[in-house]
Amino acid sequence: MKNEEIRYILSRSAYVGFLGRQCVFSIGNRQEIFYNEEEYLPILKASAIWKEANTIKFVVDKLIKSGLTLEESVNATNFLIEKHHVVYDESIKLERYSRHYLYYGGWSYSPNDVQEKISSSHVIILGCGGIGNHLAINLATAGINKLTLIDDDLIELSNLTRQHMFTEDDVGLHKIDVLAREIKRRNKNVQINTIKKSINSQSDLACLPKADLIALSADYPDELASWVNLYAVKNKFPFINIGYVGDIAVFGPFYIPNESGCFACNSNIVPDINPEHRNLHKYAEMINKGFQAPSFVAVNAMSSAMATNDIIRYLGGSVKPLSTNKRVGIHSYELKIEYQECPVKYSREINCKLVTITAQ
Repeated sequence: MKNEEIRYILSRSAYVGFLGRQCVFSIGNRQEIFYNEEEYLPILKASAIWKEANTIKFVVDKLIKSGLTLEESVNATNFLIEKHHVVYDESIKLERYSRHYLYYGGWSYSPNDVQEKISSSHVIILGCGGIGNHLAINLATAGINKLTLIDDDLIELSNLTRQHMFTEDDVGLHKIDVLAREIKRRNKNVQINTIKKSINSQSDLACLPKADLIALSADYPDELASWVNLYAVKNKFPFINIGYVGDIAVFGPFYIPNESGCFACNSNIVPDINPEHRNLHKYAEMINKGFQAPSFVAVNAMSSAMATNDIIRYLGGSVKPLSTNKRVGIHSYELKIEYQECPVKYSREINCKLVTITAQ
């Protein structure tokens, strides 16, 4: 279809308000404040016309007839189009995913297209504990077509502080069985594949089925993230690591085959627990023995929520994940965001170097 034939319609997320003489247009990251009427009136007029589906030419002609100049009319329509305040005129069912459609409108002129891509995707979730609980439900309720859940743990009473898909009655049952049950209660259309398995070696990853993405949310053994990273690079498998370091929620880097860096692209991303100086190694071994990372619900929720956002961005095909080429840490003790850059270095090589990642 030619551009001049495309019919746009104002997004239902478009919003306008006033602060004295100032005009506040839209909300969130697309919000803009206009300080004089000459700036915002053409935009308001164009928005009003686009409450019904129309072509750009129709709107521009209508604006000119209202007394605006050609330049004012074109600038107003360009603003609405470039900022995604208008979307393609498509048949959108205002039902289950209606609020997500409004969100996707900020990424794409076609929220339908984004949702269709999501709804045909398959994600592997490796680890179904604190982060895996949140992640699985987030993706399932967003309309992911298929989830493969991999875990071999049983539910314990201590899990209930943050693994909210489990109840006291579920203690002693397999996590993936209960999580699969709870997903089906929330979206019966999601296909669920469960694999009761603990990944204890690189070769154990052979059990992974073909999918669109691996989401690693497990933290044991220490080498697991490194194994999965190596597997993803060798097999050109999109991959994101999700975890926490104490009170810091962590997600990324998001590995996109032949496009982005991976975990092994930064040798200083985690401390070395095997120092060259052997006298120091004995202290590290003694102190770290029996180490248990703290796991807090708010930290789990932050890392899984931001990872969900990145996964949907990637699968939807409209915008890059925020953690592309970087590992992102959100501090919870005092609010700040930290980045560890992972520029493309080894991701195109089969022999991606092995790193040991701990305290996730």
